[in-house]
Amino acid sequence: MFKYLKAKLSKKGSLLVEALLTISILSIGLTVVIRSLVSSLKATAYSADYSMAVILLGNEMSDLRQKGFIKDSIDIEDIFPEPYEKFFYRLETKKVVSESTSGLLNEVKLTVFWRSGPKERSISAVTYLLQPPA
Repeated sequence: MFKYLKAKLSKKGSLLVEALLTISILSIGLTVVIRSLVSSLKATAYSADYSMAVILLGNEMSDLRQKGFIKDSIDIEDIFPEPYEKFFYRLETKKVVSESTSGLLNEVKLTVFWRSGPKERSISAVTYLLQPPA
């Protein structure tokens, strides 16, 4: 009879330990799953912004290349029109000095900036265009 009571009392304590262990394992597992979901949402938002910045950069560079000519010593900062007001750009030009170009070539650097959380992100592209004819 004492063996039966002793076994019954030890089962009650082990049931509580098993329940606490199960709850702690589940909470750790849920924490890992939730963190991975939040990380994937952040990565998705970042890649969407990055893709839009690449498209805007490509469009601006294409517009500059279609003109074919650009002045040197330009330094312009501006924002994109709606619905892209989250992004802004900086256009810088400088004259390329070498014997072969004789000062007719300008380096054009276009940088697109945007805010992603607390950080400011950017992407740049460089091309070369001719000095406008006199």
